[in-house]
Amino acid sequence: MLCFEDVSFSYPNKKHVIQKLSFQIEKGEFVAIVGPNGSGKSTISKLADGLILPKKGRVLFQGLDTKQKGNLAIIRKSIGIIFQNPEEQLITTNVFDEVIFGLENIACPPSEMVERAEAALEKVGMLPFRETEPHKLSGGQKQRVAIAAILAMEPKLIIFDESTSMLDPDGRHQIISIMRQLHNEGITILHITHHMDEVLSATKVIVINQGQIVSTGTPLEIFHKPQMLIDCRLELPFALKLKMQMQQEEVEVPMHITDIEGMVEYLWNSR
Repeated sequence: MLCFEDVSFSYPNKKHVIQKLSFQIEKGEFVAIVGPNGSGKSTISKLADGLILPKKGRVLFQGLDTKQKGNLAIIRKSIGIIFQNPEEQLITTNVFDEVIFGLENIACPPSEMVERAEAALEKVGMLPFRETEPHKLSGGQKQRVAIAAILAMEPKLIIFDESTSMLDPDGRHQIISIMRQLHNEGITILHITHHMDEVLSATKVIVINQGQIVSTGTPLEIFHKPQMLIDCRLELPFALKLKMQMQQEEVEVPMHITDIEGMVEYLWNSR
């Protein structure tokens, strides 16, 4: 579905942010891209949507090259991006109009707009707030409205670009739950984050550092490379830190346990 082929990119007067990057995301996957600040994660999301173009290499979406201007309208209609700050995506006076605005931009038939907008708001639990002014919502609610605006446009791929980084723990949990729900419904998800505890829902994790891929694998495979994560300046999840300490005390914990809930259940049943 989305393919980066030997992609390099640099901003004016700066060294390469992305260097010879190659990876592929298949239809129906839930891929997490993780890396420290400044590693090039957000640049990847802009390259995927054709907001910026590679200096070298190619970015293809369903075979369409982003460098060909005639392809960009199709690509951008098929890819939705949820950015870090939801306030930067909200521009109308109430929640319902926010979703309608996106549908107007893609020339959705007026007869379909209300039904699609209501269905999208219902999916993220924001339909009761349809007449609410966006500035009166919490950060998590604003982000859910931004997601609804994207969902109503029926994209094939949704990119969450650090979309939980400005939220409190409850808001982060809500957005991660929505990602899982959308993936279960068949939507392809690309989640860009530096929070390692958010990648457990992914089917594949790509670790990048200094614009290059360091490692690729399932969350379980990535979590069992703690030194690699430390070298990439990524914060280890609490459960993984605890697991490593227990192993130093010669307390064995099964390899498949990577979250705190699983750790508590295992220790409780092992008494």
